[in-house]
Amino acid sequence: MLSPDEPLFVLDNSLNPAIAEALAKVGFNIRSVKDVFGDPTGGVKDPTIIDWCAENTAVWLTTDVAVKRQQAQRAKLRRVSAVWYHQPKQGWSTKQQHWTITKFLERISNELASGDIIHFRVGAGEKARLRVEWRTRRGQLL
Repeated sequence: MLSPDEPLFVLDNSLNPAIAEALAKVGFNIRSVKDVFGDPTGGVKDPTIIDWCAENTAVWLTTDVAVKRQQAQRAKLRRVSAVWYHQPKQGWSTKQQHWTITKFLERISNELASGDIIHFRVGAGEKARLRVEWRTRRGQLL
């Protein structure tokens, strides 16, 4: 059973949606973009995902580095927490994605309990680390 304080995570379509399904089965409050929006032709645009996350107090999990450059400010202004995963140059298998996301999800949940808007950066591979890139306190102007 999920706690009402458990953050809702939304797994971007840059990650395998089966990971959200697997993590939900073990108790995480997580959904994939496909679960949230269905499978629309042409996919779901990042501003739409950010807006949905803002309206539903969800945390956005993505590997799309181009999105980070283009949409990080929008996410901050909409007060959306985000986790930016940096995948290896040679690509990222579903197993590697699952391992990295699972490794840090509980710690991210604990950080989010502070009430800040937090953006994280997570590397990939055996030496992956979680870094807080940006945070603000409630009521603080951005």
